Amino acid sequence: METQALNVIIADDHPVVLAGVRAILRSSPQLRVAAEAKSVSEVYARLGDTACDVLVTDYSMPVVGEADGLSLISEIRRRYPLLPIVVLTMMANPGMIQILLAQGVLALVDKTSSMDELPTAVLSAARRRRYLSSTFRSKLAMLEAASAEAVPPPRLSPRETEVVRMLALGATPAEVAERLGSGTKTISKQKKDAMRKLGLTTDAALFEYVRAQGWLG
Repeated sequence: METQALNVIIADDHPVVLAGVRAILRSSPQLRVAAEAKSVSEVYARLGDTACDVLVTDYSMPVVGEADGLSLISEIRRRYPLLPIVVLTMMANPGMIQILLAQGVLALVDKTSSMDELPTAVLSAARRRRYLSSTFRSKLAMLEAASAEAVPPPRLSPRETEVVRMLALGATPAEVAERLGSGTKTISKQKKDAMRKLGLTTDAALFEYVRAQGWLG
């Protein structure tokens, strides 16, 4: 008796990546691409009208008026708490890897390396087993090793916290400086100091950290 293939919904805003994911998954007889989405709104629509065993989604699908990233994952978890989620991402920050796993993501696949491992990741997620690309496993192992050595977690000063929170809310450095009675150079330095303490290298990673901490209120 043949085992019925798993229905997989795939989502990515880049057509080339979407086509590649489709081709890789179709190479596995255990998987069936049931639907595709190119935006956050399409993800919600396809989940609403298509039977789905596993969702494979890009982490970042920025569209004006739509919240992607952690907001997307959180909303899917709220609507479909039992749905296995596989996330495709280029963001290898170990802190964000931990946050995504804490959000209930079962598999993380690195878009910067070969995605031939994707079918394995999907099947693992379907079985409720965690799967991480080797690059992510290494990053997480390094973070856990550091934690085991009792290295205190980085702490931002109250002013650094307020600066990055206001920037994440959309204020410009000049606007933050005016509200806090400071200079733009000081604000820029405080932002850079905050990123250095947190081990972050991009504005996107910093803003995701701020959002994950619940500082946006």
